[in-house]
Amino acid sequence: MNGFTHAAAGVFAATSVMALARRPRPFLAVLVGGLGGVLPDLDAIPGFPGFDRTVGAWLGLPSGASIYSGGAWYSHRHFTHSLAAALLATGVLALVWLVLSRPRRLAPDTERRDRVEPLALLGFALAWVLHLVGDMVTPGGSWGGVQLLWPHPVMVGGWGLTWWWNNYDVLLLFGVGGAVNLGLILGRRWVPRRVVRPSAAAVGALVVALVAVQLRGRSYEIEGDHWEMEARTHQEQIRILGPRLGHTLVQVDQRIPMPL
Repeated sequence: MNGFTHAAAGVFAATSVMALARRPRPFLAVLVGGLGGVLPDLDAIPGFPGFDRTVGAWLGLPSGASIYSGGAWYSHRHFTHSLAAALLATGVLALVWLVLSRPRRLAPDTERRDRVEPLALLGFALAWVLHLVGDMVTPGGSWGGVQLLWPHPVMVGGWGLTWWWNNYDVLLLFGVGGAVNLGLILGRRWVPRRVVRPSAAAVGALVVALVAVQLRGRSYEIEGDHWEMEARTHQEQIRILGPRLGHTLVQVDQRIPMPL
C-alpha cells in the first residue's frame, strides 16, 4: 500500500489503543502511529531516484533496483517487514524514551510524568504490524509476499486483494476511523471515560470489519501490462467511491510525487 494509507492505518491503530489510556495524549498518538505506519518502508530507500549515484556509489552496492526487488535480508519486504523488526523497533523506541526521560532534579511540588507510555509503545507496535498486513493483501510481485517470520525464509501474503497503491477506499476508512478516535481522545474533558473506551473499541472493530469486507472477493493479480493494470485499478476505485470523489482522489494522487 502507499505511504499515505500506511500512515493513516498507523494513526488509526495508535489512536484506537491510546483512547483507552487514563490521560491520552493526542499528539503522541498521531506521532507514534504515523511513524509505526511508515517506518517499515525504510527498506524501500534503494528504489528511490538517485540512490545509485549517491549511497549506492559511496558504498559500492549493486543497483538500487536489484536490491529493492531482490531477496536479500535488506531488500524491500524482507527484514523490516517482519514481526522481529516490529519487536526490535518497539524496543529501541522504549530505550530512547527511557534515556530521554531519565530523572532530573525537580522542584518538590513538580509532578513527574511516567517515563514510558506503555499504550503508546503498543500503538507503535500495532501500527508497524498493520503495515505488514497491509502489504500482505497486495500482489506478491518479485517477493511473493513479506518475510513476516524473519529469519525464516517463507514469504507470507501476496494475495492481491488490493493494488500496491491507489488504495483510496482503504485510506478513507482508516482516515475516518483515526479522526473519530482522535476526536474521542480530545473530547475526554467532556465525555466520561466509560463512554470513550467502548466507543473507541466499537470504532476500531467497525473500521477493521469494513476494510475486510471492502477487500473481500477482489483480485488485483498482475495480468498483462503493468500500466494497463494501474489504469484498471484507478477505474475500480472510481467505481467504488463514485465519480466525484474517485476522480478527485485520482487527481490529488497524481499531483503528489511519490518516490516509488
